[in-house]
Amino acid sequence: MPDASPSSAALTPTPDSERIVVLDILRGFAVLGILVVNMEYFNTPFYTGASGVERWTGTADRVVEAVITFAALGKFYTLFSFLFGLGFALQMTRANARSVPFVPLYVRRFCVLLLIGLAHTFLLWVGDILTAYALLGFLLLLFRRRSDRSLLRWCVFFLVLPILINAALSGLIELSTLTPESAAQVERNFVASAARYQALTEQSFRVYAHGTFADIMAQRIEDFQFVILRYIFTGNGPHIFASFLFGFFVGRRGWMQALPTALSRIRSLMWWSLVIGVAANTLFLISDVLSHPTRPSAMGILRAAAFAAGAPALSGFYVFALILLVHRERGSKRFAPLAAVGRLALSNYLTQSLICTTIFYSYGFGLYGTVGPAVGLALTVGIWMLQLLVSRWWVKRFRYGPAEWLWRSLTYLKLQPMAIRP
Repeated sequence: MPDASPSSAALTPTPDSERIVVLDILRGFAVLGILVVNMEYFNTPFYTGASGVERWTGTADRVVEAVITFAALGKFYTLFSFLFGLGFALQMTRANARSVPFVPLYVRRFCVLLLIGLAHTFLLWVGDILTAYALLGFLLLLFRRRSDRSLLRWCVFFLVLPILINAALSGLIELSTLTPESAAQVERNFVASAARYQALTEQSFRVYAHGTFADIMAQRIEDFQFVILRYIFTGNGPHIFASFLFGFFVGRRGWMQALPTALSRIRSLMWWSLVIGVAANTLFLISDVLSHPTRPSAMGILRAAAFAAGAPALSGFYVFALILLVHRERGSKRFAPLAAVGRLALSNYLTQSLICTTIFYSYGFGLYGTVGPAVGLALTVGIWMLQLLVSRWWVKRFRYGPAEWLWRSLTYLKLQPMAIRP
């Protein structure tokens, strides 16, 4: 029997025999879905929405934009965040079963992810989500010993936190407009803010479409401050962490391992998720049109509430539907290309940024700001096809993607075997 001390066991990545295939399929689906939403932000400034300027007026573009808002916005980062928390639980369970230290390994894991995220942010694309995942991952460590009931309570709290923030800001605005003088000052502040965002939008178009690499890097640094504020105030950060907690709860309960015995319940949950998701996202779509992007209001509160309900519900529908499809006869074989994308999730995510910034930025093909949602969706499908084919080819020859290999090697402080040997 081979010698396996606790310290050596702690430095072992999850072997293929212990992988849950449906999680790879869900992860691949999430990575591809994230590109649907990100395509707009590769091609237009983050400030466009805040400036209140409508970019696309063509019928096809407006229809595609509405469909993406309804079916994709917030749904796929919710799913990916859920899987991140679930993976955290599975790794912790595995470490506890082997009586090996878990926290030092995961602190190192999150530190490496933070470095990858920062490099991605400043060298490729400022819309990076890995930095937020790493920082929130450190916070997740503090919840690892919480009871199941406590986890669910905190999950609900972080889910509704953006609604509370929006309501508080709306209330402060109402209080500050009680006198004509203060109301006029508030209006002047909003006008100045919109003008500033418009100026930043025009600057971004100019730099990303025509600037040098150094100019673009400087613009990324400026954009990063705005993106961080978005994570704090528009709900992305709290919603990501709520999904972390729920994924951790599901993983710790062992529900993913018991899927074959719960398919009838999953089918029922799928239909309930669809009903709630369609209703809430319809309300979100309406309130998104009627509310101002930067002015807190009652309609903005409704928008935040509809998003908090609609994004997890429709994301849940996608999860339940995929699980049922995978557990049909030969389902896992049919979804093998998607599982391959999921096994290379980090590499595929970074590759999407590399491809899209090359297409849109001045040091590539310079198409920044010229591709509308309809053409962007077609481009997204093309990149999907490429990643499905390349990922399937890669996993037959290599254990990890390039980014996964780097992440694991630095996490475990040991070069991991890359090629699959006969």
